[in-house]
Amino acid sequence: MNGEVAPGSVSSVPTRGELRGITVPGLLWRLHVARASGRLSLRSGALTKSMWMTYGQPVFARSNHPDDRLTERLRERGLLTREEFEAAQVAIEENRGRRRIGQILLAARLIPKRVLDESLHEQLLWILDSMLTWREGSWEFDEASSCDESVTLNVPMSAILMEGARNRLPVEQQWATIGQPDAVPALVLRGDRERALMSLEDDLRLYPSERLCLRRLGEGKSLRALLEDFETDERELISLVYTLRLIGKLALVEPTEAGS
Repeated sequence: MNGEVAPGSVSSVPTRGELRGITVPGLLWRLHVARASGRLSLRSGALTKSMWMTYGQPVFARSNHPDDRLTERLRERGLLTREEFEAAQVAIEENRGRRRIGQILLAARLIPKRVLDESLHEQLLWILDSMLTWREGSWEFDEASSCDESVTLNVPMSAILMEGARNRLPVEQQWATIGQPDAVPALVLRGDRERALMSLEDDLRLYPSERLCLRRLGEGKSLRALLEDFETDERELISLVYTLRLIGKLALVEPTEAGS
């Protein structure tokens, strides 16, 4: 399976393993489909990133990487001045972990509640997105761990994975999962085809050019033939095929099978 999870293979929720044995996107989708609740932790050396899920939906994330800290994200976005950032660091150090950083910022009146909510939402997506490229290290899923500071995302998991494939995952890594370029992509749709396609477009939050690319996947042409079209962008096609296959909406058929 090249590190991916077969569509619908959710008979049990995994608990731990090495990232060499599974991709992070594949692991996240498996937990999402299983409607799992708990904490997924990734570790590589001294670096740790954790994400809490409720019924398969991401609700909170933490990281010990300096660039992932809430205050650092606020400073980079211009929502904290240098003086406010330094004041926040002092308040956080004095607090010694008794309260969440967000609560400290609110108590110090450094940011309003609306900005905090928006920033926690952005931070969750930032950390989640950065986890997608991890290929070395270990992972663990703890069903007993819950989060008391949840964030409601308005982005479907499928769209998060599509965004990661589109902008972060190396094309070579996606090709390694997809396999041979002579395979013929076949969409796996249920019910009315047009409605199913429109639903996919919305769920994945596809760009206009990606929507056109999605329609071409039903023409019976191999990936190689599709790429030979001068209008086809390789990253656009491969990221779409990778994501659709990951979420169980596309099968790759060998040329002999497709022609039989």
